[in-house]
Amino acid sequence: QTLTVDPASQTIGAISFTPATLAINGTTAASATATSGLAVTFTSQTTGVCTVSGNTVTGVAAGTCTIAADQAGNANYSAATRVTEDITVACSSSVIVTSAAASGAGSLRRIIADACPDSTITFASDLAVQLTTAELAISKNLTIDGTGHTVSVNGPGASCTTTCFRVFNVSNSANFTLQNLTVA
Repeated sequence: QTLTVDPASQTIGAISFTPATLAINGTTAASATATSGLAVTFTSQTTGVCTVSGNTVTGVAAGTCTIAADQAGNANYSAATRVTEDITVACSSSVIVTSAAASGAGSLRRIIADACPDSTITFASDLAVQLTTAELAISKNLTIDGTGHTVSVNGPGASCTTTCFRVFNVSNSANFTLQNLTVA
């Protein structure tokens, strides 16, 4: 006589995030436990808002980030039903330019993109930002204030012959203020 034993069922508990808040370019750790004790895997269901690597969730854009937790099972346990949890990705509260690079972390371009509407962007030190590829697009109300530092934002200049662009491109709906910096 053959005895067949079906795999045991398992469930996944609620997903939690540490810290419980997430900003653009910020990270939080997702955690959840399966009743089987087997490892849970996490994926983003909203990759335009957040991404996942292992259990680290990274904010990509402001909005609702939906994280899914799965456990595929093994010879002893059947797959668990997927569990999801949302976390809000907020625009960046850190609006201090720390890099003179044309783009990337801490650059004026990144800070403009990540800043909340109505933010005032400031500078951590004296900087000469040299734009090399494209203008800075302003589509929300912002103030860029260089008070306390020597700050210049430079485009290709009047002598450009190939890749020419203006320094700032401000949309008609944005209120944009520049204070205490040089634009060339």
